Amino acid sequence: MRIHHSSWVNDVVRFAIAATFVSAVCLPAMTADESQPLMERIDAQRPKYVEIASHIWRWAEVGYKEAQSSSLLADELEAAGFEIKRGVADIPTAFVAEFGQGKPVIGILAEYDALPGMEQEAVPAKQPVKSNKAGHACGHHLFGTASTWAAITV
Repeated sequence: MRIHHSSWVNDVVRFAIAATFVSAVCLPAMTADESQPLMERIDAQRPKYVEIASHIWRWAEVGYKEAQSSSLLADELEAAGFEIKRGVADIPTAFVAEFGQGKPVIGILAEYDALPGMEQEAVPAKQPVKSNKAGHACGHHLFGTASTWAAITV
């Protein structure tokens, strides 16, 4: 099944842009790719993060069991140079990603859990729940992806 991306992709892009601009104002100087304008860096990564959000959508893992989603986002941050501490607070799917040192310290939260008992057919109308499968009724597949994207972009 192909997921229609138009509206939620725009939400991801808007969130990433807003988080990136807020964070960039707090930074004394840009670090990576400072010669490339911010919007170009964001746009260049869009297909990659649409795919990441699509994976998290399809996996639809409930809280404390988001093994694939957690691993995907942590691996993405690690590949971008972040130091990853996995299993934070004895929660196997929780992680902290750190980059750089000094101040200011910028915190970005990423949620990626799904909710039990949600259908997630990609249709434009409300439908009755037919199963007890998990689904992303709150958009955490977008929230986690956009937070990761913003952290890497900054």
